[in-house]
Amino acid sequence: MQKILFLMIHIVIIAILIICAKMTQKDMSGSKKHLWKVLVSAVYATTGAVLVLMADDYFVAVFGYSVYWVSLDWVCYTLVDYTYALARYEKKNEKVGRVFKTLCVADSISILLNMIWGHVAAFNPTDYGGNIYYTYEVCTGFIIHLMICYILIAMSLGILIWGMIKSSSVFRSKYVMILSAVAVAVLINASSAFYRSWFDKTTISFAIIAIVITYCSIYYIPKKLRSNVQSILLDQMTDGVILFDDIDTCIYKNPKAEEWFGTELNTLDEFKQNEYFSNVIQNNGSIIIDGKKRHYNIEYIVLDDEKGRYSGCFYIFHDMTTEREMRKKQHLLATRDQLTNVFNRNTFFERTAVVLQKNPDKPY
Repeated sequence: MQKILFLMIHIVIIAILIICAKMTQKDMSGSKKHLWKVLVSAVYATTGAVLVLMADDYFVAVFGYSVYWVSLDWVCYTLVDYTYALARYEKKNEKVGRVFKTLCVADSISILLNMIWGHVAAFNPTDYGGNIYYTYEVCTGFIIHLMICYILIAMSLGILIWGMIKSSSVFRSKYVMILSAVAVAVLINASSAFYRSWFDKTTISFAIIAIVITYCSIYYIPKKLRSNVQSILLDQMTDGVILFDDIDTCIYKNPKAEEWFGTELNTLDEFKQNEYFSNVIQNNGSIIIDGKKRHYNIEYIVLDDEKGRYSGCFYIFHDMTTEREMRKKQHLLATRDQLTNVFNRNTFFERTAVVLQKNPDKPY
């Protein structure tokens, strides 16, 4: 029963890893292609852990451990590539990358040869709760394996910290989330490696890391970034924007609205009592300012929450004066002679045709 429970847990973990890998596969640009490699390596590592947990045979357990440890090498290696791409670390040394790739290949071969030579770990059956699990005793090859993995993890953490320091404060929380997830996985792995319990809990952390990193790489958009962009766009708009909350208190006026209506008005009622505002509303967007008629397109939008409850409203005032004057000028140029200002030939024929059509029985 205990083994079935652990099998179910690991099936869920593998499913999460595969789903995250599929989501990443939709866009393999930038850091995402390296993230996909991390996730695929984690799938193989978790599969190896399942073989170890379910093994009733010595050779199945040894093979499971080999798959698990080899895959951990490549989880760590691909994680470094992912952090390089994520942080856009410009000082990446290709020679160092090739050295660690060679070390991972050599370590992988060494781990697979452990099934013959036994130089990485020695395995012993252990009874726990009436079930047989295979634990291991560390040999020299395993210490080398751990050193390679932890050096790669340290590089990843260092690059993430560098990226966090160099990045805009808007994106700092993304690095904090990824750093926290990786740090938790390292602590879990270290406790399992050094205390060597019957159950390596590292694979549980894979699901957490997969969800956090996939979210940060694909879906994470800082709220602060969106609010900053929205603020910049609103501040630079040539339209006047006024936002009211659920009790009709003015909570935002962009610079253009302040220019038109002033900064002293704080409620919707005060705005309605303002001569400029009320005249624009009452006259369908037309108002005389300094002897000149101006035209506004007015949008009034009510804001409701997901349950249809009133959350506020806002007005957008778009100054149409220049556009209307341009259209009027273009109309005059199209219909009148520029020298005499009388209707041109095309307009004369068009209007004559209309008159004849309306009065077909009248002689001319």
